[in-house]
Amino acid sequence: SAQRISNRRLGRIPAPSQPYRTAQHLGAPGASGNMAWHMQSVAVWAAAIVGVVALLGRLAWNAMTAGMYKPGKQVELAAKRGESLDPVDQTIDLSKPGLVNITKDIKLYVQSIGDPRHQLLVFLHGGPGTPALRPWKVAEHFVKQNYFCMFYDMRGCGRSTRQSEPMCKASDNPYTNGALPKAEEQWGLGAQVLDLERLRRLLKRDKIILYGHSFGGLIAMLYCVEFPDNVSAVILESPANLIKMPPNTGKEGDLFELMRKKLPQDKLESFESWFKKMIDFGWHLKATEFELSKFHMQLAQYYFHGAEDQQSFNSFLKWGESEPLLPTTASGERCGCQGGYHTTAAYLGLGAHHNWSSFLASLHVPALVLHGSKDLSPQINSKDFASYLKNHQFHSIAGGDHWMHDRMPQEIASASLPFLSNLGLKGGYATS
Repeated sequence: SAQRISNRRLGRIPAPSQPYRTAQHLGAPGASGNMAWHMQSVAVWAAAIVGVVALLGRLAWNAMTAGMYKPGKQVELAAKRGESLDPVDQTIDLSKPGLVNITKDIKLYVQSIGDPRHQLLVFLHGGPGTPALRPWKVAEHFVKQNYFCMFYDMRGCGRSTRQSEPMCKASDNPYTNGALPKAEEQWGLGAQVLDLERLRRLLKRDKIILYGHSFGGLIAMLYCVEFPDNVSAVILESPANLIKMPPNTGKEGDLFELMRKKLPQDKLESFESWFKKMIDFGWHLKATEFELSKFHMQLAQYYFHGAEDQQSFNSFLKWGESEPLLPTTASGERCGCQGGYHTTAAYLGLGAHHNWSSFLASLHVPALVLHGSKDLSPQINSKDFASYLKNHQFHSIAGGDHWMHDRMPQEIASASLPFLSNLGLKGGYATS
């Protein structure tokens, strides 16, 4: 990589400890000595110039590939854009699923179970951009203990507001016309964090409990960084280990590498072709939401194949074909449930490298990290994620995969309910 090349070049720079030696010091008298001295001086300075150029190249590379998301700055950035964190004034009926006006331009699809007067537990789906068709089975166990459980499709995916047109025209250069930061601003991590805060305000709750699955676990912790006083506790089921990129786990925890090992040769070639397109953001921003949704759905296919779970992928596709609230194209084609611009914007926010660990270091929000022993993502990923959390407990669930909230709800509840109870967060009527 360019970064490794730069490092190697920097490593070859000779140290000019005594550049102004005389000809005699160089061991050659007269003109020959002067020539040798000049040649060494030129070599030293040329090496130094190469080193500076390499360093500047490395800095430029880092700047171009750094994540766009700025932890802890989202309230300030929203204020500069003139955005309000207060939701649109409205009356909502929480007894049935439907769309909620979270801003004047964005509607979120919200569904819930339980008594709205009870302690609120907000579930954050993963992906990025893969919403829940219905409340997960584990929520039923929380409801029995008098919690109110709420799910929503994040902006840019599922039944919530999606991008209506490509961000760029075919003739545009998205790398110079401002389309990349605009996409990240409208559909990326910051927008998801602020939407969650607007939802909390809409429900008039002082504090909420968050349950984040996979990529939703990352969103949960980014919300805690931005609004630490608004969260009572977090439950993280197999959280996406993206606090730092590249992560500490290396190839052993790299999801793409794990999928490569699991895929047969014919699918591996298809995956490599998909991966090249995945990092071509110029193409992304000229695509329609329909095209991007279909493209990002391919990753789910590779993942489910790697996890040897074709049945779940088929169910996922079936939902996308039948859900009436999903957007349709001008030709009548129904858009998939998988987020298009939502997913692309999440990748833009992450970038190729970042380190957000310092923002989590000061958090004291109690966290329970759950991991299934049969998850395609190895336990070292969840362990590494947990290591950034000052106040956490870790619980491994034997036989659990990546979807324990639906397949092993009792086991999830058996670990989560005592955790909340010990914090004084038992179900029942909320105080605010």
